[in-house]
Amino acid sequence: MDSAIRAATSADLERMGALLTVAFAADPFVRWILPDPHVFMQSNYDYARLNAEPGFAHGANHIIGDGWGMAIWRPPGVAPDPAALGANMRAYFAPDRIAGFQALLAACEPYHPHEPHWHLSLIAVDPAYRGRGLGGRLLEHGLGVCDRDGLPVYLESTNPRNLTVYQRQGFEILAEVRIDGLPSRYPMWRPTR
Repeated sequence: MDSAIRAATSADLERMGALLTVAFAADPFVRWILPDPHVFMQSNYDYARLNAEPGFAHGANHIIGDGWGMAIWRPPGVAPDPAALGANMRAYFAPDRIAGFQALLAACEPYHPHEPHWHLSLIAVDPAYRGRGLGGRLLEHGLGVCDRDGLPVYLESTNPRNLTVYQRQGFEILAEVRIDGLPSRYPMWRPTR
């Protein structure tokens, strides 16, 4: 089993959308905003594209093995188009969840760093390949780039089961952001190394 890590390209977008579909099928936050299984599946391809495209020119997205996992990173100053993300939200999110989603993101805003940093947008491993250390290797690979650049890292976890994975890599939980009736988000920070 060759589990080499390589830079993802736009040719990987279909695979990246499929990975989001299988990896986040039981994520409490994602399934709260996308409760309809058909809409959930459709949305992942657009969401992968919107998040990954800005990073392709920087080699910021990674694939492990034969597409068993991926990571989408945002280098300092690189972000998806907010208007396109808004259109994606309106197209796919359950309409009665949009206001809550926006309120939760607004509640996370105070934790967003203002200094130059890397942002781990998404990391996903196909459930059929979990338990083999692929996600950890993807995370370590990306963190190596951040460390080489001498920059800190920010992320927001949507699944409390993943917090210890990030903590083992030096991330600190900044808060558990909660709004009544919504799944929590966990802003996390890893200082410069």
